[in-house]
Amino acid sequence: MCTYMCNGDVEMCHCVILQSHCMGFIEDLFNTNKVRYTVLEEMTADILKIAKDRAAQISSILGIKSPAEVRLDSNADFLTIVLL
Repeated sequence: MCTYMCNGDVEMCHCVILQSHCMGFIEDLFNTNKVRYTVLEEMTADILKIAKDRAAQISSILGIKSPAEVRLDSNADFLTIVLL
């Protein structure tokens, strides 16, 4: 159930939730208490963990039954997040 203040508009509520978690994800990326900026492997692991945690939270809030898939594409320089 959505606890955000959206005046009963479910689609608007989902947008607010997604926006909130996207902004939180960006804040987490620059939080030195959450991401170790020491070596690339540690930084990658921390960012993947944050992405997986955020995707799981979004899936849970939106009532998505299958878990979100988060992976680092080895052929590209970006993170892929799939909410199934």
